[in-house]
Amino acid sequence: KNSGIMLVAVDAPKIQAYYVPALGLAPAWCSFLDTFTEELEDMTVNNKAMATPEDNLKFITREELVKLNAEHLIGTNMLKVYMHGFYMHMALYRKLMDVADPFAYETYRKERIQAKMEKERES
Repeated sequence: KNSGIMLVAVDAPKIQAYYVPALGLAPAWCSFLDTFTEELEDMTVNNKAMATPEDNLKFITREELVKLNAEHLIGTNMLKVYMHGFYMHMALYRKLMDVADPFAYETYRKERIQAKMEKERES
């Protein structure tokens, strides 16, 4: 009664069980779920949500490092090795992009203006 546990029959041999705190409290046999959700709520309320590896980091491959002329950073603490590439701080990535192609924004801006002008001509 008044439980937050939902048992769902899906196209699988076993019935799926889901806990939805908005529906009610967890049953006595799995009361640890209540404390777990309370801890998660506290972390979110205090803006201390669990950090993921992707927060403020940019995933970049070795080929992209070569294009940015940043292969000298391999082996330093500025790059974190991950699977088939690296993670680097987003601020460092933006600086490297600005150095590698300083006129990228101007090119982008001119293309956008040209596209708007063509769209106006068609109208």
